[in-house]
Parts: sequence; C-alpha cells; structure tokens
Amino acid sequence: MPKSRNDYEYIASKVDSLRSYPFLSDKKDSYLFSVLCVKSFFYKNTDLLSDTAELSSMIVDGAYDGGVDVLFTDPSSEACDLVIVQSKFHKTINFENAFNALMKMANFYKDMLNGHFENVSEKVQSRFLTLYSEVGEESKIKFVLYISAPKTKISTDQLERKFLEQFPDFSNIKLSVCFAADIANEIKEADSRRSTIESGKIRIDAADNILKYGSEAVIVNVSALSMKELYALYGTRLLV
Repeated sequence: MPKSRNDYEYIASKVDSLRSYPFLSDKKDSYLFSVLCVKSFFYKNTDLLSDTAELSSMIVDGAYDGGVDVLFTDPSSEACDLVIVQSKFHKTINFENAFNALMKMANFYKDMLNGHFENVSEKVQSRFLTLYSEVGEESKIKFVLYISAPKTKISTDQLERKFLEQFPDFSNIKLSVCFAADIANEIKEADSRRSTIESGKIRIDAADNILKYGSEAVIVNVSALSMKELYALYGTRLLV
C-alpha cells in the first residue's frame, strides 16, 4: 500500500479516536479533523481538548461559515497573529479543488475587512471581529489549508503564488498548505511528547539580572512570549 494511503488512514484513525471525548462524540468527521489539525500544529498538549468553551468558539465550521472552519489567535505569537483555517477531510484532491478552497478563504477575509457580513453567520462575524480587534501593525494573517489527502502532483508553490496574488497590497499575509504526510508527521510528533517536561527554554531580560535564593531557586524577569510558547507546547504540565 502506498505511503500516502497509510497517512490518510492513520489520520482517519486519529479523527475517530477523538470521539472518546464526550463533547466530541456526535461531531462530524470534518469537524474532528479540524480539531485534530489545530491541536497537532498549534497546541501540542491536550489542554485544548479540556477547554470545551474555547474549542467551541474557535471552530466556526457550519452553515454560512464563509468557507472558513477555524478562527483563532496563534498561541505562540506575541503579536496576536490571526489564524484562518479551512480543512478538507478527503481521500483525494486535485489542484482545482485546493485552489477553490483557498479562494474562499481569500474572499472571506476581504469581505470581513470591507464589512460584508451578510454571507456569514453571526457566530463567524462575532468571532472574526473579536480576534481582529487584537491585530496590530506587527501581526501576521496566517491562512492554513489542511488536506488529509496525499499531495500527488499538486504544486504548493503554484497554490501559494496564486493565493498571494489576491493580496498585492498586503505584506502581512502568510499561507501554509498541509497535505496528508505533513499532517501525519505533526500528529506523531505531538503524540511522542512526554507527559512530563524534562527541559524547556525561556528568555530573560538580562544575563545577570537574577535574584538567587540558595542553590535551588532564582527569580528572573521572563519574556511573556517565552511562557506563552511553553504553555502552547505543554499546557498545565508546566505546573506539575
């Protein structure tokens, strides 16, 4: 069996395993695939699956979603980068289907900026406006397309070029297109993480700005972004 086929079936098994969470037991495969991808790429811990309110807010897939499945702020971004996700839980896909998915996201974003909310639900409109109010001059707008199908002969460079052509006057637009192999690798990497944290890195304001208490404790000024990144990776295990 081809490796790409194995990747799809591996992803499908992980999608099905999410139904062990009671609040996800009745969700469609497409919804669960979105949850799986966001968790594996942006939240390397299980805390996202514990915060049902936050998960319910960020997943906007449904009627009048404007072609967008997930909206959230990148937890590792100090600049409040906005992440706009569409996921395609398919066994196969071609260039045209992938490109059309990207165009829906591009048109969604332009409509939101221009105040055209008539084609989206109140939930989508409210979620976008809440997150966009935090976007600043240094923020990036990150579009992500997750596809459970193998890449085959699809050119991601061509997809990116055609997508960015929709935003000739924007310098803060970023695009990631992830196919089956990319997604399977991220899931495996996330699953391989230990339940305890042996080490981590934080940034402090100055090398010698330390208050020592004996040989086992110190007080330092820590970068908020460092802590945010660690929490995105390890969640409440930081406190264990």
